[in-house]
Amino acid sequence: MGVLSGPAGNAFIDVNNLERSAALFDVGRVAAEEAEDLSLLAWLLSMQSIGPFFSKRPGEAVELLAQAQALSAAAPARRRAWISAYLARACAATGSRQAAPRALDTATADPVNAESEGGIDFFNAARLDRIQGASMLLLGDYEAAGSLLLAAMSQRDPTDTKGRALTTLDLADCRVGQGEVEEACRLAHTALDMANGSSMVQPIISRARGLRSTPAPWQESAPVIALAERVQESAA
Repeated sequence: MGVLSGPAGNAFIDVNNLERSAALFDVGRVAAEEAEDLSLLAWLLSMQSIGPFFSKRPGEAVELLAQAQALSAAAPARRRAWISAYLARACAATGSRQAAPRALDTATADPVNAESEGGIDFFNAARLDRIQGASMLLLGDYEAAGSLLLAAMSQRDPTDTKGRALTTLDLADCRVGQGEVEEACRLAHTALDMANGSSMVQPIISRARGLRSTPAPWQESAPVIALAERVQESAA
């Protein structure tokens, strides 16, 4: 029950039903506590943090992930690295320039390839590069972020359209930070093309909306207007 509530809760994040998602995670947490499985409880808290992070409530995500990290001492290395990486990204989103690098150091210290990948421990080097890149983006280090995100894209499974689309949107945001707005808009369209259909989930829409609102000095340019229209269509 604890394991099943994780992907079920995440599915309701994808369709923007955070109330139902939270209820499922509550069920999972009760199951993990009754099973006395702190490692599973840490995993569920980390899964639940995805909702508030993409809903622009990173402080809530930090609270959930800090709890998860405290419970994860006996967890597999992949899971510990995943929790710390997510914590770094959430801290970066809150503007914490001290906590985010510390969490990144912890994430990279755990060898994500030391154990077999499988089951609920899906975190790997490509995913670590992507979360590191997203964290550096939020901290304003666009050069480092861009390099990490490109590395993540080169390693990501071609069938993982959701992950590749989110990575591409992060890369687009890097280009905005570097003043390359036309390239940013091109990358955003590419990401939406990737997600078109069953992968057009709420985190992608939320991320694309955030990007659309970023290039304020260029709001009247044709690429930005076209992207705004595309995001609205995708959301519908």
